[in-house]
Amino acid sequence: MTGLRVKVLILWANSVNAPNLGVRALSEGAAALIKETWGEDTQVAFQDFGAGSSDVSFGKSGVFLELFSGRHPISARLSEFDLIFDTGAGDSFTDIYGLKRTVQVTFAQSRAHRLNIPVVMGPQTIGPFRTRLGRQLGSKSLRRMSVVIARDSASMEASARLGRSADALASDLVFMLPTPEVDKTRDIVLNVSGLLWWRGNAHVDYRRYRKSVYLTIEHLLSEGRGVSLVAHVVGDSCGLTDRRAIDNDVPVLRHLESRFACGSLEAICPSSLLDARRVLSSARLVVGGRMHACLNSISSGTPAIATAYSRKFGPLLRDLGWPHSIDIEGDGEFFDKLRPMLHELDWGRGMDDVVSSANARAKEKLSDAVAALRRLKV
Repeated sequence: MTGLRVKVLILWANSVNAPNLGVRALSEGAAALIKETWGEDTQVAFQDFGAGSSDVSFGKSGVFLELFSGRHPISARLSEFDLIFDTGAGDSFTDIYGLKRTVQVTFAQSRAHRLNIPVVMGPQTIGPFRTRLGRQLGSKSLRRMSVVIARDSASMEASARLGRSADALASDLVFMLPTPEVDKTRDIVLNVSGLLWWRGNAHVDYRRYRKSVYLTIEHLLSEGRGVSLVAHVVGDSCGLTDRRAIDNDVPVLRHLESRFACGSLEAICPSSLLDARRVLSSARLVVGGRMHACLNSISSGTPAIATAYSRKFGPLLRDLGWPHSIDIEGDGEFFDKLRPMLHELDWGRGMDDVVSSANARAKEKLSDAVAALRRLKV
């Protein structure tokens, strides 16, 4: 690779203005991993489902044009690069979000294969696939990958069941990012997920989720704890209050700010990924509804309790030796599980070594990903 300027397209990524700060973390982490592998002069570009570094859509409209218009915008965009690095947007290599998402993801991969461009599956959740068509698409896609890197041990097992053993077991790409250097000026930072807050979400009973959030805030305030709320999916604007944007944390933040009036809560809408990481790094403890709010915290030096709603949380955190997670899909209010955990440890002291150990494990696993990528001839 020495002396070569490799051009890499990072799929399902947006490092600049993605509303979901987790997507920005994955994007910047992927770029860091790629440059660690092939050098700082490696040229990277980002492509989300909509327009990324170009004006080409890789979503429904782009697939339609590619198949039926006689034009080939997706293929033309892919052909500009030596390598395609697929992030899966963290957890989109599955059919749990619907087959349309699965088809869009695997379609772009198939176009790259047709052009003889190597496709790498970067660290991400693999599966689950609950439909026959989903399993067929997932298996075919995996078997054609030049390199497959699993984000956690459950994904590694899922890949093997689909007929393609992973080349490396890594961790989340957020651990490729530098640690902010800030003072501990906040007590407890709470991230409430807009994804789980509104009626009709596919993950949890929203009424139970809301009740537990209210109980958690009331409990912490009654004990004299400082509570800050932070959004991790910020929509188009930090002033957005449109409740129809159900995968947005800002309307929930505004609601809670209003419900618990008299200035008892600090409400924070980060202006950037770096801003969010600084806020999380400034806390003694983070309680997070978004997985990347938790991972941004741990990778920034702050312990986090994850309120987990899907399979992607548990295996990844266990691989890091991080047991501080609550399954909110089970019976009972998650507040009843959270309350003893809040008092189980002195989160402000004695946790530095535990957080450092988790970071060291993640970085060691990501070095295995670099080694696997370096075996690829580009």
